[in-house]
Amino acid sequence: MMKKLLVALLLLCVFAFPVAACWLPPEPFETHAENADRVFTFEPVDWELGTTASVSLSDVDGDEIWRIDDFPALAFEGSFVFSQNMNEFAFFVPDTHVYALKLFADGELQFVYRVDDFIEIEEDGPVFSLGHHWLEEREFDSATNLLTLTTTQGDVHVLDLSRRAEEHSIEALFLPYYVEQATQEFNFNEMLLLMVMLALSGAAIAIAVIALRKNKVCSEEK
Repeated sequence: MMKKLLVALLLLCVFAFPVAACWLPPEPFETHAENADRVFTFEPVDWELGTTASVSLSDVDGDEIWRIDDFPALAFEGSFVFSQNMNEFAFFVPDTHVYALKLFADGELQFVYRVDDFIEIEEDGPVFSLGHHWLEEREFDSATNLLTLTTTQGDVHVLDLSRRAEEHSIEALFLPYYVEQATQEFNFNEMLLLMVMLALSGAAIAIAVIALRKNKVCSEEK
């Protein structure tokens, strides 16, 4: 009987805790440059699907260098990689099958990379993911501004954070469509995933309760 109880509790931990972790609201944070003369600030609004956050770069005196007010709200401190002066950064988009990462410089979006730019996605592959399912390892050389990415399929990609996009107008033409599609997919997939996980968590809790009741009855009979 105790073995069944332990199995039920294990199932509860496996299914319930990841769901809770994935839906914890992002927290504001500050990241300082290596020489401490600049600070990057992430400021999320009240956490809801479809909302945005603000990111900014300021100097040591508190004067703002640039600011982005329509930044994705789902971001965490580990989602960023910064250059030495913090004017360029890579943002690894969490929990999505559409975007992989975005490169920013001078307070503007420079390049957008999709997951299928790095790995080959099977049509009958899994629908859901938690975390950066395409990325195996990342390394950044601040001296050269080169970001080296190793994918789960063993491919290696090197990106230069100091590189600038030639035309932002081309990006602007296509980005809204991808943003809309990504938001729709994120909303549907994440909500469906949450429902599945909650159902499994409920089943695990029910099994644990039944096991406890049976154990109590057995103890009373003895």
